[in-house]
This record gives sequence, structure tokens and C-alpha cells, in this order.
Amino acid sequence: MKILYFFILSLIWSQCALSQNSLYKLKTRKIGEWSPDPKPNPNTPKTKIINQITKDNSKYTIYIKEYVEGKSLYDPYAILGVYNANKNYNVHWEIDPDTTSKHQLRIFSIFPDGSMAIRERSCNADEYFNYVYFKYSKDVVYEKEIPLVFIYEDDSKERMNEQFVNEYLGKNTVIDVEKRAFPFSKFRRYILIYYIASIYK
Repeated sequence: MKILYFFILSLIWSQCALSQNSLYKLKTRKIGEWSPDPKPNPNTPKTKIINQITKDNSKYTIYIKEYVEGKSLYDPYAILGVYNANKNYNVHWEIDPDTTSKHQLRIFSIFPDGSMAIRERSCNADEYFNYVYFKYSKDVVYEKEIPLVFIYEDDSKERMNEQFVNEYLGKNTVIDVEKRAFPFSKFRRYILIYYIASIYK
């Protein structure tokens, strides 16, 4: 079985969003040039994502998408990684949303070959980021956006979004959109990490 990996990671991108507009900044590192690798804070929970490919000639693409006031922001670096694989192959990677800095979010996507994608977002001094995971099927779902992580901005004092998420989850620890629709429209600003699987020819 031939498996191809393609990651947009010979370059490391840093991206920030301010207010309703995103400011994109591209950082490059020459092949073979040494520089200290950025890492998530040691206290950041590490979450493994595992999906099994169920069809030959499958393309599994990981995306990030940000929404502000119901509208998605254009992002030229929306793709975090791509797997091309055949049936029965297990896609596995790690997603680490680092929220240890209250007003700056760093999202690390770490892959088995040691490569990583890093995306950054910032918020105002009176706001912070929080996140929750989605329940997902191990078997890959095709031709559909499958959400994996929901990251939202909240007010540091009122924490209304965090309270709403906790009330929605109840005793659960993940969002299960198959059982109950999630009201994304209640959030002024949020970020989704998701994948789309398709068949390539």
C-alpha cells in the first residue's frame, strides 16, 4: 500500500486575528537551517486524533476556520495537513490548543514524522480563549466537514460563553452534534478545527 504524506510545514506560519480582521504573517525557515522549535506549554493537554481510512485513494485534509459574527474569515493558510492513503490505514496526529497565555492562543498540530503546523490568534486584554472537543467516529466520514475542536473567545469577567458551553455539555465532556445541534450562532468569535475526506483519482 502506497501512502503519501504532504504537510505544508517546510514553512512555519504564524497567524493572528485582531478584532474582525485577520492579520497574516508568514515566517519561513530554510531547509537545514537550525532554529529552536516552538512547543506547546508542558501543561497543555495533548489529544490524539485517530481516524481509519475506509476507501482506497482517500484524501484526508485538516483545516482551521475562524468565524466572527457568523462570517468565516478568509485564511490562505487554512490547511493544516493532508494525508493520502488507502483503505484500512489509520490517520493519527495530535492537536494541542495552547491557551496558557490568556490573550494569545497557539494551536499546534503535530504529525508522526515530527512536522507540525502552528496557528496563532490573539484577543483583547479583557478576553480569553477556551475550547472543547467534538465526539467523532473513528471511521472516516467522506464528503463532509467533520468538526474536531471548537475554540471560542469569551469575556474574562462574565464568562458567559464558558457557562453556556458547560450547561450545554451537562455531564458530557465533548460536543455530540449527532444527538443535539450546537448553536454556533451564540458565539461572536470562534474557531473550528475539522477534516474533510474525499476520493482522489
